[in-house]
Formats: sequence, structure tokens, C-alpha cells
Amino acid sequence: MSPPIDKGCIQEPISASSTDNFPDEDIMYTLDPRPIEDGTGRPSYWSSAGKSNAEVSETLTYRLSSRLCIVHEVKIRPFQAYFQLGRPIYSAKAVCFRFGHSRSSTELTYQMIDGPMPIDEPANEDYVWTYKSPVFMMQQVTVICWIQI
Repeated sequence: MSPPIDKGCIQEPISASSTDNFPDEDIMYTLDPRPIEDGTGRPSYWSSAGKSNAEVSETLTYRLSSRLCIVHEVKIRPFQAYFQLGRPIYSAKAVCFRFGHSRSSTELTYQMIDGPMPIDEPANEDYVWTYKSPVFMMQQVTVICWIQI
């Protein structure tokens, strides 16, 4: 049996704007801190479907573990495709973070979503965003990046 995963203040994933290879590269694997190559055969990453226009944003939406969470930092580890020739790194060019709450009294949960969210229907319209961080540029490195909010 594996030890429980420490997700910090994230309770569960809710949606991703796209997923390349569902369910193998699903948002739920973003919360798994194991190294990508740990011998279990289960990669610990999410992959978007990708766009021909690099300016199109992708989103990941999570439910936090409490109605009030104080977030000081976010950790991101860019993905290195260990199974592709040259082991390329697939990192976002930049990231920003939004925090808010559900518009409806019936909250969305990951279990309610049958497969990946349609690309044109991200969950963003279901929320009131009360904070938006500045944009943080990402480096093309495979180490954990600590972003101070």
C-alpha cells in the first residue's frame, strides 16, 4: 500500500480545459508527488491536448480543502517526456493563479465529470474569481518550481 499523498490545501481536482490522453494523463495525476519514473509504470503528470496557437490558455481547476485557505506558494514541476527521444521538457511558458468560489450552491466535483471537459467549455464560468495573481514566467527545467503568491 502506498503512503497517502500530501496535497497541501488541495482537496481534489475538478477539471482540466483539455487532456491529451484521457485517462492516462488526467488532472488527478497532478497531485501525485512521485517522480515521473518511479518504476510503478504510472506517470505523475497531466498533459493538455495542445493547440496550434501557443497563445491559447489551458486551465486546471481544483477544490481546496476548506472554505478558507491561505495560499503562500504553489509548486509546479514541468514535465519531461522520458519516453520520447531527447527527453524534451514540456513546460508552460507562463502561469497565473486564480482563487475564488463556486457560483452555485451545488458544487462541482471531479466524479461528476464523465471524461475530460470539452475544450470550449472550461469550468471557469462556474466560479467567481476573487483573486488573480500576476503572471509568472516558467523555465524549461524539470525541477520543482516554487512560486510565491
